[in-house]
Amino acid sequence: MLLMFAIITPMVIGMWKIFKKAGYSGWLCLVPFYNLIVFLKIVGKPRWWALCILSNLLASAYGIAVSKTDAIYYGSSFLLTILVWVFGIWACNMLSKSFGKEEAFTAGIVILPLIFIPILGFGSAKYLGPYGNQELFREYNAADKFDFENDVLA
Repeated sequence: MLLMFAIITPMVIGMWKIFKKAGYSGWLCLVPFYNLIVFLKIVGKPRWWALCILSNLLASAYGIAVSKTDAIYYGSSFLLTILVWVFGIWACNMLSKSFGKEEAFTAGIVILPLIFIPILGFGSAKYLGPYGNQELFREYNAADKFDFENDVLA
């Protein structure tokens, strides 16, 4: 238990600092599920991405609730796991870009979050806005006619 605390603490403190750099209260990183919504706002992705990222958790809860043990359930669970990884890595990449970092830093966050999350939080990187470029974010937002702040199609 002490080992888990030693591993989690630097990541939580790093996320606290990341949230503060992005203009949000640091304590929001401690609120389950809502921290994901705030994280997605920081990286410029819509709230429905939270469902994609949490889909594996929802599928697991469904499997436990109805005691599913068939191949269809396990196959869909595998596909949802892939979906979680894709959306999670994509969100980590957008986090890197939001702080002016490159894809190599994204790989660091994915492979060694214990080291790279605190580096992002405590380092000199400044929050540049979603995608790392507020003008590019506005252009992308206007082209798709999707309001990321309000999650509505224009």
